[in-house]
Amino acid sequence: MTGPLTGSVAEATAIDDPRVTIIQIPPSGGPSRPRNVGIKRARAPFLSLLDSDDLLKPNKLASSVAALDNCPSAGFAFGDFEKIDTDGNVYETSVMYAYPKFRALELTAIGEKWRLVPQSLLSYALLYEDFIGTSGVVIRTSLAKEIGGFDETLGNSKRQRSVVPTGSHLRCPVLP
Repeated sequence: MTGPLTGSVAEATAIDDPRVTIIQIPPSGGPSRPRNVGIKRARAPFLSLLDSDDLLKPNKLASSVAALDNCPSAGFAFGDFEKIDTDGNVYETSVMYAYPKFRALELTAIGEKWRLVPQSLLSYALLYEDFIGTSGVVIRTSLAKEIGGFDETLGNSKRQRSVVPTGSHLRCPVLP
């Protein structure tokens, strides 16, 4: 990368933690290539993708990992998300509940806030509606590598569900 650091790169560079690695690659025209590079380089048992225009709530990652630890058969966890304006004011408190197929899912409680959805029901619902935000997913690294990442031939405007497993043998915690 040449020129001044972008805001997110400068912030990441300032983090004094050996687990944080900055990987610089040439612009690719979409999110798939950078995500796949990150998946291939991941060493931790879990990974989370964060788009440059998204923010995570303080306990989001720890809560997701705890849900996955409590449900070893689950391959990934995802949560609802809010929309905020440029001043940080929430203007939409739940994005997933706007989707009828998500609201119709049979969710089983697995803790105070997390719910479990069978993968077969989730896969069916996703055929009709794309209610999982990429930045809302925490996935087991081994599963992300097994799936093979994102389709790099799709442009930025195409939704890419390839990181969401489709096998009916997996269950998935969700934080509605």
